[in-house]
Amino acid sequence: ATNKNVAYNITQLITSITWSGSAKQASRKVEFSVINSPFDGNMSNVTVESGDIVYFHFDSDKKFVGRVTALSCSSKPGVNTYTAKDYMNILLRSKVYFNFKNVTPEKITEKVLSTLGTKKGSLCATNINITKLLADGETGYKTLVGAYYKAYKKNKTRYMPVMEGTSFSVIKKGEYSGVRLRLSENVTETTLEENAENVVNKVLIYDENGKKVGTVSDEDSVALFGIYQDIYKKEQGVNADSAAKQLMKSPEKTAKVSAIGDIRCVSGKSIYLYD
Repeated sequence: ATNKNVAYNITQLITSITWSGSAKQASRKVEFSVINSPFDGNMSNVTVESGDIVYFHFDSDKKFVGRVTALSCSSKPGVNTYTAKDYMNILLRSKVYFNFKNVTPEKITEKVLSTLGTKKGSLCATNINITKLLADGETGYKTLVGAYYKAYKKNKTRYMPVMEGTSFSVIKKGEYSGVRLRLSENVTETTLEENAENVVNKVLIYDENGKKVGTVSDEDSVALFGIYQDIYKKEQGVNADSAAKQLMKSPEKTAKVSAIGDIRCVSGKSIYLYD
């Protein structure tokens, strides 16, 4: 907008809006279309520019804050379309250089956020010191995820980065969303898929000298599928057997659900599904 210090309510000019995200799309986005009627003097046209801040509310609950990153405007009457991404986009696109030693993922996160000018929200406390983490030209996002992944290998707690407004937070992955789906009520279709293409049922453990020092395996899986093997090299301060077991993979099961929309269904959180 022309005046960057003024907030404009353009709800009445919106023809469509999509709020989306996924576990693989770390930066949530809002795509929206605005009525464009340049020759109608009775129509209040609005100018949206790259870098403008967009707020998306559902009822009175603010669900999204981000900046316009792409737009498509025309001189003809119709609609103009815009895409805004939340502040996670900064961490995804900005690279850093750090050599961390004996610090927690929380401290690593605070340092990266400070460097990139991003506000800190609530960070899950791991209280686990990371022996070593080198971020040599890695993105800020990958650095933070890597730090928390090292903690996960020790305490088996899964973590997920999220943006809460303009603040970066880390939550425990799988927190309950409050949503219950039932086939007889709000679910229109369910599909269950299973894929055994990525099975790993045996892992050999080697030390830093290339000497084999252990093996973990799933004999039932080996009997069913044959041997599908991976290699794990020991890391300082990490339990080798536990880390090797994390490389084991069972057949992937995926449930796809079509249901009546619920704004609480946000990627990374869990739901109860009754079928």
